[in-house]
Amino acid sequence: MSVVDTQIHFRPADSPDRPADPTVHTGLGDEPFGPERFLPMMDGCGVDRAVIVPPGFSPANNDYALECVAAHPGRFGVMGLVDPTAEETPGLIARWRSEPGMLGVRGSVTELGRARWSSDEAAERFWAASAEHRVPVAVMAADALDYVDELLARHPSLPLSVDHLGLPRIGAEWSDAWYRQIEALARRPRLVLRLSTLPARSREPFPFADTHPLARHAYETFGPERLLWGTDHTQTLGRRRATYCEELRLVSEGLDFLSAGEREAILGGNALRYLEWPGG
Repeated sequence: MSVVDTQIHFRPADSPDRPADPTVHTGLGDEPFGPERFLPMMDGCGVDRAVIVPPGFSPANNDYALECVAAHPGRFGVMGLVDPTAEETPGLIARWRSEPGMLGVRGSVTELGRARWSSDEAAERFWAASAEHRVPVAVMAADALDYVDELLARHPSLPLSVDHLGLPRIGAEWSDAWYRQIEALARRPRLVLRLSTLPARSREPFPFADTHPLARHAYETFGPERLLWGTDHTQTLGRRRATYCEELRLVSEGLDFLSAGEREAILGGNALRYLEWPGG
């Protein structure tokens, strides 16, 4: 079984040739976080691969993430950044996955994320190109699940994943509206959910039982084959809520409604298939 963490934010150390980007928020403030810190965590917990996910549609620079891929073959892939409204973006998307290690695109459809676009109409070129070329797109969609539904109505073949089960931002309360929205989205067959950040949201120690109803509802509405495990570990680390191994154990041990085969699929098999990760 391959275990794949589908969401981790990296930030290089500040240096004269690579000054810190103030738009990059990993959950650790200005503190650097990269393979030198994360690989020992992966190896210590039995995680084989991880997807580097730069946060949001911030300035489209993927150099550091791709350097990490090149330095550690087989361990990392990238959901890279792109300006969704730039005129050249459809052409970039057509050849996006030809870059070694590039698995797809990461962005934001939250109100704040969309405010950075020049227009919704300009972004449509990006969504259409991603659907046409089957480029997976991962989105932050806190309080924007209605937009996701409308987007997939326009582009039903778009391979889209929603971060953190589509829950509100960490620290905000989830409401009954989330349950209804998830049920409505389940009819979109190309949509998958990232089962991530639950330990960071929990008010309890492992196994974070207060968040299990959220995971169970996603499981019952989407099915185990449309759930991808991820951690966004720097968010948890910054809040001192859980260890990396405990985030893995939430799925490998803690969710008692999962069968052994379902655990394996959620922890890695689904991600390798959905992302069409070479060697997976």
